[in-house]
Amino acid sequence: MKILIADDDLTSLTYTSGILKTLGYDVVKCEDGAQALEALLWVNAPKIALLDWMMPKKTGLDVCHEVRQKKSLIETYIILLTGRSTTSDITEGLASGANDYIVKPFQSEELKARVQIAAKTMLLYDEIKILQGLLPICAWCKSIRNDGQLWESVESYLSRRSKLEFTHCLCEKCRDQLAKEKG
Repeated sequence: MKILIADDDLTSLTYTSGILKTLGYDVVKCEDGAQALEALLWVNAPKIALLDWMMPKKTGLDVCHEVRQKKSLIETYIILLTGRSTTSDITEGLASGANDYIVKPFQSEELKARVQIAAKTMLLYDEIKILQGLLPICAWCKSIRNDGQLWESVESYLSRRSKLEFTHCLCEKCRDQLAKEKG
């Protein structure tokens, strides 16, 4: 999963990037808010963004506002990562559209935990989109192509992704057709 980090402090940018790379994330680094906004509006934009509040060109809050105007709340998980620590700062940051808020200096374990929660949230959102979206279904056998590009029965596909349980029976039309064929 790609994660964007935007911070004009190169030491902080390098340190945070190093932590996330050890977790296996693909890191996109930006040194100002304008670069961050541009990257977050790409077609294949990072799903998680760590934004410093105070940056040149655009603040982290400006980026939050603009991303939220153009995308739904859950398309990008935004964490403000800043030295601003008052209750009013935190409230303002979350009101700008951020999903989470971490105060600098931070403990690497806290950052890791919060980013892992963000990643789980985004994976769940992707599953919801799949369930709500179009499903590739075979016109002949009615199998569904799953995320692994393998074909499986409708029942199997839906049972694995929901709490649905199936019972099988015949509708009147199929029962009558089967009776005619059996003679």
